Amino acid sequence: MSIQELGRLKRQAVIGLLWSLGQSWGVRIITLLHYVVIARFLEPADLGIVTFAITIVACLGSLTDLGMTTWIESTSARDASTLNSAWWSTVFAALLVSATLFISASSLADWTERPNLGPVLKALSLTVIFSGLSAIQFSLLKTHFMHRSIAIASLIACTAGSLTGIVCVLSGWSYWSLVVKALLEGALMTMMLVWSSPWRPSWHFEFRSWTQAVRQSTPILGMRGLEIANQRLDSLLIGTHLGTNALGLYATGQRLYQIAMEGLFSAVNQVSLPLFSRFRSEPHRVADVLLRLVACTSLLSFPIFALMSVTAPDLITVVFGPKWRPAGSVLAVFCLGGVLSSVSYFNAPLLLASDRAKLVFWLSLMNALLNTLGFLLAVPFGVTAVAAAFVIRGFLVYPINLWLVRDACGLSLSRYARTLWPATAASTLASLVVWGWLSSTTSTHWITTARLLTSWVMGASLYSLTIFMIFRKEAASAIAELQSMARSTRNSIPTLGLGASDS
Repeated sequence: MSIQELGRLKRQAVIGLLWSLGQSWGVRIITLLHYVVIARFLEPADLGIVTFAITIVACLGSLTDLGMTTWIESTSARDASTLNSAWWSTVFAALLVSATLFISASSLADWTERPNLGPVLKALSLTVIFSGLSAIQFSLLKTHFMHRSIAIASLIACTAGSLTGIVCVLSGWSYWSLVVKALLEGALMTMMLVWSSPWRPSWHFEFRSWTQAVRQSTPILGMRGLEIANQRLDSLLIGTHLGTNALGLYATGQRLYQIAMEGLFSAVNQVSLPLFSRFRSEPHRVADVLLRLVACTSLLSFPIFALMSVTAPDLITVVFGPKWRPAGSVLAVFCLGGVLSSVSYFNAPLLLASDRAKLVFWLSLMNALLNTLGFLLAVPFGVTAVAAAFVIRGFLVYPINLWLVRDACGLSLSRYARTLWPATAASTLASLVVWGWLSSTTSTHWITTARLLTSWVMGASLYSLTIFMIFRKEAASAIAELQSMARSTRNSIPTLGLGASDS
């Protein structure tokens, strides 16, 4: 790769990263504001019934593309014939899954003894069709770093859906306001992604191209299926065995954690897979990119998750209201795991880009088995135990995950540890001081909001002082890298290879 091509790629990646970051934070902020409003009007059981339905729909809907969208993002072996065949098969599978959900909704409601589940499932089955119609276009937009189009579509769809949902809940629609939001958001997102994409499907299906693509994407499909156990099984078990009230509390604690996690890392993740793929023949560059990402993100993510964990009950109470305070223990446990998840967020894209999809599959299988065992053992003890089982599994598997990354790109584990040390040390000190201060005070002496703000100011100040007084060199290096990335975007319009500009 020439210096000129490398510079152009860096500009494309950085511009894509900035647009993705704007999208991620914009969507998460809008979603959080929507959630804050509706939490005042809904009971945990109301939220639980919709969460249960969305979980079922997402589990089945995630399999409709047969793993080909992820394969398209990680390979250059895609031609018009393959894309057309992939699009038609995805749409057909989405129609089939949607029809199956609609027909079986009443039976699922009877089996789970949740009468309200049937109508909600029937309505949400349409979202599977929406996703199927735009799945290939969405992957192509990410592959060519056209994140501006994705960001605009996401922000418009999320804003329109959230505002409509708020109007509906104020009008007394209860949990149906969440259903309306999901439907409107899905429809708008699909229309704008299809309109933004320079690629259009044609009336052509080539069975040979399709079978070749399926053969390549089979490990990814298996990995996608295992993600259900890793990310959805907990909600399915809680909804089935503990009820929708418990699921509502669990979903609220998990939701705040996910908003923080996705806001911090989903933008980088959208760029990381195509970026790692471009350097697949240069492992040392992949290792350098990974270390830079980890250095920058750990300095930001570690203190956020540490402080969220120690202040979780007050944070839940202030954001969502006193009736949701029991969800604080769930949030605290998830945030402890978030520290680890934030530094392993880039591992799967790196392994996929290094043609190690089968290894990712086996790693996902291990995660799924451990999660399944942990959830089954934990669910009788309540929602906090289920969250703890998920976090413990992450710590058990992490050494194996890191060893696979080292094998893929020659990563130096000592450099990796040195990269993480400043954020680890400073975050631990700040969170312990805040925890000690909170333990010595009670909400009867402090208004909850004032106590929460004081805790965060204290923790953030101590963390900043520790970083810039003890780890000044490491912080300066990370800031210099961010400044370099920002300068590279000035006066640059990337060539995207699809005949369209997306700067």
